[in-house]
Formats: sequence, C-alpha cells, structure tokens
Amino acid sequence: MSAERAIDRLLQAFAARRPLRVGSLILTLFGDAIAPRGGAVTLGSLIGLLRDFRVADRLVRTSVGRLADALGLGVEAAVEEHVCRSDRHDEALAEDMRNAARIGVTGISMGATRTWWLAALDERLRAGVAVACMTRYTDLIRIEGLKYHGIYYFVPGMLNHFDSEAVMALAAPRPMLFMTGDKDYGSPIEGIRKLEAKIRPAYALHR
Repeated sequence: MSAERAIDRLLQAFAARRPLRVGSLILTLFGDAIAPRGGAVTLGSLIGLLRDFRVADRLVRTSVGRLADALGLGVEAAVEEHVCRSDRHDEALAEDMRNAARIGVTGISMGATRTWWLAALDERLRAGVAVACMTRYTDLIRIEGLKYHGIYYFVPGMLNHFDSEAVMALAAPRPMLFMTGDKDYGSPIEGIRKLEAKIRPAYALHR
C-alpha cells in the first residue's frame, strides 16, 4: 500500500469517529507542530489544514473559540486574517521604552476590537485608532447581527455586567479615533450613537 493511500485511510478513519474530538486534534497540532515553530498560525491556515481531516470549517472556528475561552489562547487579527497565538503584547512594548510617550495601537476589523480592548487595559498605550468594529453588543443582538461576526468576537458573560461602552470609556483621557461606516451591519449605527453618548462623559471627567 502506498504512503498516500495509507494516509488517506487514516484520515477517513479519523473523520468517522464519534464524537469527533476536534479540540484535541487542534491542541495536538499546536503542541507538536506549531508551538516549536513560533506558536502562531492563521485561522485560515488551520481551517485549510483540517479540511484534509474532513473537519468542517465552522467546526474549526467553534473549537478554536472554545479553546481560547477555556485555555486562555490569544485570538487576534492581522488585518483580515485571524491569528491564534500567545500574546506578545508586553514584549512588543518592551522593545523600545525610550519612546514610551509615543506608543499607540491601531487595527482594522477584529484588530480594531483589539485596539479598544488594549487601550482600555494598558495605560502604556498613549493613543489608538480603530478602523471598523465600534460595536455595542446589545444593539448588535437587537438587529440579529451576531451572524456578522465569529465566536472570536465575543467575551462570554460580558453582557451580564456591562456593554462595550464600559470598556471603551477606560481609554479616557487618551485620544481614540474610531472610524466605522454607518452602513456596517456588524456595528449598528444606533449602537455607535449610544456609545458616543455614553463615552463622552468619561472624557469630560478629565477636563
């Protein structure tokens, strides 16, 4: 039997298993193949690889989201591609603290969401520019817009305590520029207006 045929039979046997333990497969890939080579892989590449295992794209996205929640894996975006990696944010900031007063953060799409989360949680960042994804989750749910984002976009249980204005307001008084179109269904304009109304008072406290 050829090696190619043997591999194909192994892949077929894996796909026939029930339950299909995709999370375990992803952890094995991270530990054996990805971590020794830098610890980073795009979600698109991971999806493409697991297609050979007959694993549906949606199941890969769901499994990655669950692993990120359970194990603290970083899930971030590099423009349009989502990257699964350990967080090296502190390392990046430590590279040249001589310019500490000039360190900012920016991103597009999911990178924009990471921008306002980082600005809220790390006071070393002096300014931020978020392109798209100024999203108020309650308003996203109201228009049934969850379908416009993947599981990586949401923090489990967050709305039991507050909506995204509570996070964005923590950036005050540092300057933040949000650029989101009024036809972006992933960030309803009604929610953006509410965010502006709720965040401005936080900045006013620092005048």
